Amino acid sequence: MEDMIKLHLNGNLQLFFSNTIQNKNYDIYYNNIIDDEYWNYAYIKNNQVDLRKIIQDIKSKMNEINRKPVIYITSNIMNEKLKYDIEKLNLKLLYTDSWMFLDNIDKLGTYKSSVDFSIHKVNENLQAKFVQAVMDGFSEDNPEDPYNNLPEGYRISLERSFKNDNDGKIKMINYIGIKNSEPISTATVIFSQPRAVMYNITTSKKYKNKGVCKQMMFHIINDLNKLNIKQICLQTEKGYYTRRCLCEIRIQRKDGRNCIYERRRIEMFIVAQLFGILTIISNVIAMQMKNKKQIIFCYILANFFSSINFMLLKSYSGAIICLFAIIQTFINNFFEKNEKKMPYTLISLYIIISIILGAITFRTYIDILPIICSILYTLIIIQNKEKNIRKIALINIMIWVVYDILYKAYTASISDSITTISTIIGIYRFDIKKEKNI
Repeated sequence: MEDMIKLHLNGNLQLFFSNTIQNKNYDIYYNNIIDDEYWNYAYIKNNQVDLRKIIQDIKSKMNEINRKPVIYITSNIMNEKLKYDIEKLNLKLLYTDSWMFLDNIDKLGTYKSSVDFSIHKVNENLQAKFVQAVMDGFSEDNPEDPYNNLPEGYRISLERSFKNDNDGKIKMINYIGIKNSEPISTATVIFSQPRAVMYNITTSKKYKNKGVCKQMMFHIINDLNKLNIKQICLQTEKGYYTRRCLCEIRIQRKDGRNCIYERRRIEMFIVAQLFGILTIISNVIAMQMKNKKQIIFCYILANFFSSINFMLLKSYSGAIICLFAIIQTFINNFFEKNEKKMPYTLISLYIIISIILGAITFRTYIDILPIICSILYTLIIIQNKEKNIRKIALINIMIWVVYDILYKAYTASISDSITTISTIIGIYRFDIKKEKNI
């Protein structure tokens, strides 16, 4: 994805007269003609940067060029640390890009829409029609279009782009779809072998949902195949209809190697929640068991499913702590079965291992929570009074609920909430109510 991002950014610089202010952790891209946030932003280069330290510098530099301070973070570097910084800085989300990839384009085939129209590469005679069609194609009166009306600077930039000699490493081709001399569709491609990025994909409102956009894409992709392009990226925004078109192309080809990152994330999220449901089932069954071996087995399963749940949600600290809890359960059961007291050296080792595992998987401050939970779980072992066990267990499970919600492990949060309620009831029945009766 990094190579495609470079093509996208360098294409803006070379073909659309953008400029850049370079920095170690970010580059500011700005356009002297277009003043909106899509062409003026600070591109964050890596996910180790501390946004809270550089935000003022970005604001200052963008104010100097009379541009609003906008930060652009691509999905390939977004992590929990950056999300945490964004939340603490109270930054507002302006738009969400969707980077969609298509590989092995030589196997695509062709497509014909229900509309009879012809597709042309934009020459000098078609330039004016193309520019106006692009300006008309992006309009806020269309509910399927997340973009507002394009600024007039975009028209000027498009007109000037035709005067570019196009002799650099990055080249551009504009396409226009025409029906009875009326422009009904547009697209722009910038490419540098073996990659290409598609932009400016529009369809006239009265011709949408009739396959025009899909026919344009098929035509362009087959053209690019002749130019020895191996991978194509559609860089658009969530909610825009062109995203659906590329999804349909991918489905039609039935090529599992093509990756649409957003869809994959959704699928992983759903699978993660299913493992959370398995965690709930395991915990519920454990509560109904009389045999201690069966109870322990169910709790081991619950931790295992919970670990997979966290792993799929990329909450690695929670995942590894759950796996460590399984190992602790086996060891603790061994000592209890043989009626041996747990040595304090082993308990100390548990705590040290918990901290080490947490440090290895640490990405954001949220990841401190599983470490605390693991230590609390260890402290439960050395308690002699059931009252203290229940109190520590309550704190432990409440922290897990918070962690579950922060990492969007919603089904796991339901499971832990049930356990929380059960523990509170136990404290009331055996501790508070008992003291009142005395």
